[in-house]
Formats: sequence, structure tokens, C-alpha cells
Amino acid sequence: MELTNWAIEFVKARNAFTRTLREHSVQGDVVTFVHKHKVHHFLCLERLSVPVASDTYTVVCLNAEENLAFLITHWKEFLQPSLSVIFVNPQQHAHWQVSPKVHAMVADEETLEEGLRSLASEVPFLS
Repeated sequence: MELTNWAIEFVKARNAFTRTLREHSVQGDVVTFVHKHKVHHFLCLERLSVPVASDTYTVVCLNAEENLAFLITHWKEFLQPSLSVIFVNPQQHAHWQVSPKVHAMVADEETLEEGLRSLASEVPFLS
């Protein structure tokens, strides 16, 4: 399943509980969801990169070792308010998610890699 379609289905499934989603649109790698009280952008990339986020933003990428290593290496650049990263293994229908700004507030920097690898271990990496 393509990451864009995964993101759309993910948000629609969550909306079954909240019922706040009004509409969504796709423009390139970005899916924009308009909810009653906010706009939420999902940037869908197979290979993780640092986004320039201005609103509520989620980056969706494949759950691969390269993407996890990129997040760890560029951690400080991901410390943006209202930014989340979802790592997806579409073959296993599994994902894990981290909000770097929040994670940094509750975890210590010395165990960052260990903590992220622990989260990642819950979902098999793509080969």
C-alpha cells in the first residue's frame, strides 16, 4: 500500500472515534486533512527527511533502518512543535509513532538511541 493511501486510511480510521474530519486533499507527497478545529498535514516519504513544519505536521515514512538512523542523526532538527513521525511497515499492517518534542521532554538525551530503537523494535523493519 502506498504511504499516501496508508495515511488517508489511518486518519479515516481514527476519525471513526472523533468524527472531526471534514475533508482531505492530496498534493504531491502531502495529504492535508481539514478537521473541525484544525488543519493537519501528513508528509508521506519513503525516505525520511527533515520537514519545515508550520502547522500540525506528521511525517509518514517506511519503517526501515535507514529512516531510524536518519531520525537519530538529525534528532535536534525534528524538535519542532506539533511534529510527529510515523514509521510504517505496510506489509505487516503495523506502525509506531514518535513526537520528538514531547519525547525530548520526558526522555534523557543519553538514552535517545536506545529508547527509539526500543520503540522501533515493536514493528519489523522492511528489508
